[in-house]
Amino acid sequence: MITKCEHEVQKSKPTEINTFDDLKVIATGGSGYVNKQVGEASPTNWVFMFVVIMVVITVVPIIPIAGAYFLGHYMNWWQSNNLK
Repeated sequence: MITKCEHEVQKSKPTEINTFDDLKVIATGGSGYVNKQVGEASPTNWVFMFVVIMVVITVVPIIPIAGAYFLGHYMNWWQSNNLK
């Protein structure tokens, strides 16, 4: 019969893990998946994804900058017309 204290000790003991074999499986599985995906991708897909990424990188930062620019000019115009 295992007491509660012995059960907790058994549960907390670390188990031996063979990490080298696990890493080999992960590495070979991951490289196979990448090679499979790259092999099936056509050049038009690469170009399309490149264009989409470049548009996102250039347009997303411009939106808050342009918003701040126009908001600042509008506030300047509003203040100059409403100070009287």
